[in-house]
Amino acid sequence: MELKEAKEILRAGFAWANWTKEQKEAIELAYEAMEKVEMLTEAKGKLEKLEQLPYVRIVIFLEQRGYNYTVAEVLTGYQHSKSGIYVSHTMKDCLKNLEPEIKKLLSA
Repeated sequence: MELKEAKEILRAGFAWANWTKEQKEAIELAYEAMEKVEMLTEAKGKLEKLEQLPYVRIVIFLEQRGYNYTVAEVLTGYQHSKSGIYVSHTMKDCLKNLEPEIKKLLSA
């Protein structure tokens, strides 16, 4: 059963059923919980979309590796690397793992 169907059933039952006060409170709690699940599911979807953005993916990578670079520094490092200018070992790690995201940002 879908969450929306369950909520409709609860609303209908709440309107016509002859429940005790405790039963009504339980149904209200269940309904509120279902609404929160819907909100969390929607927020999770938005977060997953956000995590796919190149800028965000770079930030996440930098945090995971413990690097103190900014996104701008990574983009500059990429351009330096392509120009033959020296870049550090850690910057090379960033460039190797983030090239698709870097290219997307530079082409935007």
